[in-house]
Amino acid sequence: MSKTNTRTEIIQNMARAYYESSYMDWVEEYPDMEEGEGCGVDPECVWYAFSLADELEKQHGKHLAEIFADAVAISVANNAGGRPRNEEMFGHYAAMEHMGHGVGLWDALGQEACKFVNVPYGEFSYLDMDPKRFPTSAEDLAS
Repeated sequence: MSKTNTRTEIIQNMARAYYESSYMDWVEEYPDMEEGEGCGVDPECVWYAFSLADELEKQHGKHLAEIFADAVAISVANNAGGRPRNEEMFGHYAAMEHMGHGVGLWDALGQEACKFVNVPYGEFSYLDMDPKRFPTSAEDLAS
């Protein structure tokens, strides 16, 4: 897989993690609201995923595909991690770690790889998404 394809796949999985996490939080917080779509990706999620990818590349001075490959190599060398070592898991767990959900790259790749990939903390929730799709009030529903 090319570096560009690897980066794209990681970013897609980051965006999906942002969406799914936000959607589930929204459903839990507003169970009486008209339900949105339980899977998919909003433009806000994609923007946050690109932002995280850019930040990781800036911090490491490397392409995201190279960061991923180095982290996987560290994981393999330490026989660590409890998930498949692929772009899907890397993207998902990087986004979850970024949002501070208590799971992160250590779940996928182990502690040593996690020391190498310093995922910055950020915030993302349904409040960052389109209120027409994720209403928090009757007024949002009416608009």
